[in-house]
Amino acid sequence: MRLTPLQPQDRHWIEVALLIAKASKCVRAAYGCVILSADGRVVATARNGKPRGSANDHVCYREGLPPNARTMDWPPGKAILLTGENSGYTLVSEEDHDYLSRWKWHVNGRYVRRSEHILGEPAGKNRVFTLHREVIERQIGRKLEKDEEVDHITGNPLDNRRDNLRVATHAENMRNQKLRSDNPSGFTGVGETKSGRWEARIRSEGTLISLGRYDTPEEAADVYRQAAKELFGEFTPAQSCRPTPQCCLHSEQNAVMFSDPLERLGGTMYVSGIPCNDCALLIMQSGVRRLVYLDGPAASGHIGSSTDELWAQYGVPIERCAFTFERWAREFEEAK
Repeated sequence: MRLTPLQPQDRHWIEVALLIAKASKCVRAAYGCVILSADGRVVATARNGKPRGSANDHVCYREGLPPNARTMDWPPGKAILLTGENSGYTLVSEEDHDYLSRWKWHVNGRYVRRSEHILGEPAGKNRVFTLHREVIERQIGRKLEKDEEVDHITGNPLDNRRDNLRVATHAENMRNQKLRSDNPSGFTGVGETKSGRWEARIRSEGTLISLGRYDTPEEAADVYRQAAKELFGEFTPAQSCRPTPQCCLHSEQNAVMFSDPLERLGGTMYVSGIPCNDCALLIMQSGVRRLVYLDGPAASGHIGSSTDELWAQYGVPIERCAFTFERWAREFEEAK
């Protein structure tokens, strides 16, 4: 495994990750994670445990879980390098990789696109192609109709694997929108009233319907989720509520789930321990280009040959830097 050199600021952010890890309620191991954007802004901070914002977050997330429970399974994919600013990558299914790699792709707006001059068109006039449309048209074996769009099921426009794409109408596509950053409740369809209670509302066929007012945002979110399932079916918003408390997450998973994929693009992830196999796959999908982790006694696992094979198999161009615990401890003592 080839590791790239550490940058001067890496020590600072590793220490920040270690500080965040102290907030973990896990009885076995504590981990912290920081994601920086390509221009050095903090995109996300997280620790291992229940999903951020879950109820009963003061207890260990392992309670009630079977031993060695897996948190989530990530289907495979292969990376395509993107050109332009931040130069990250997008993931596609293996059957589409060779075909799509013939062109240079870049992020324009929120989506991965390319432009090409079509023979017979006026000089200087290029046609724009979006990668997700090309993937779905290869999958369904026909061109999309004018009233058909492509919906990213998880809301991540950099994940263009076939399992993450589906054909939708404009209305269905609009339902699966990202949670607004100015929503104080943390739940889609839930807002705070002047009296301090929480109101659940849902829009159907242009009409905004009130679903009642409740004492907590979690109660309102449950009502909204049930109504959304009945009205929207499979197009119920993927981010209509925070993950359930029964789901246990590693720090890397918490950081990725609660950050914008385009802000992560080309950035750096700092982890206070060595990523496990599940997290290695997730990091490949996250859009970061550089991973810095603390190696040694501070970590409860190790990067084994299976994880090394994963990095090599999917070809994700992530630079990995091991910041050894011994080195960190020595520098910390010297700085006192």
